[in-house]
Amino acid sequence: MDPTVFNMRRQATFELGEDMVQNGTLLDRLAIADVVTRERMARDDGDWEAMAACYHRDSSIDISWFQGGGHAFVARTKEFFERMKASGDKDDLNFHILQPVNVKVRGDRAIAEMPCTLRNFLRVDGVEASFEGHTRLFWRSVRSGEDWLIAGLRVVYIRDLIMACNPSSRLVLDQAQLDSHRQSYRYLSYLLKRDGLSPRDDLPGADRPETVAALREQEALWLRTD
Repeated sequence: MDPTVFNMRRQATFELGEDMVQNGTLLDRLAIADVVTRERMARDDGDWEAMAACYHRDSSIDISWFQGGGHAFVARTKEFFERMKASGDKDDLNFHILQPVNVKVRGDRAIAEMPCTLRNFLRVDGVEASFEGHTRLFWRSVRSGEDWLIAGLRVVYIRDLIMACNPSSRLVLDQAQLDSHRQSYRYLSYLLKRDGLSPRDDLPGADRPETVAALREQEALWLRTD
């Protein structure tokens, strides 16, 4: 046996426990981390079939601009991309920067928590701008046959910012409108309203720690439910 492979397995056994390696939990964790990562990558690549394949038919999404089922979420996201492409605005580019995911498995259910940065390059009133939103993604996942699929997605919004790409340019925003939005996702709300959407005020965010605690409690309860 390749000693590198042996050492990797020995390290996993030490960290996770021999029983977890033997009963397949480690493989489950890898499969869950894979499906949530593939979903975001497929979204950024515009691979809608691959994105939809990651969702369970009874999945539920609850984020800043959408509430509903997973497959409806894919369809709405596709519409957004197509509308952006049809507008001819080549300066508008958005994607996700993903970080390592923490997975908790219990039977046929799992919770995956992933730090994620939302990135968007766009023009605001003619000024080339850069948006950055720091979040934690909370994925629910369920076993479906031999696969793991996404059963839910919720987000904790931490803090965001927007700035001119060119330091010599000046980005002028409506201060009164900014002041009306939550600190955790203030600039995201500003951009959503600019695009004709209604920003929500009830999302879990670092500016309201009790909302984050409530989300974690809800996810833990779901994980414990048979």
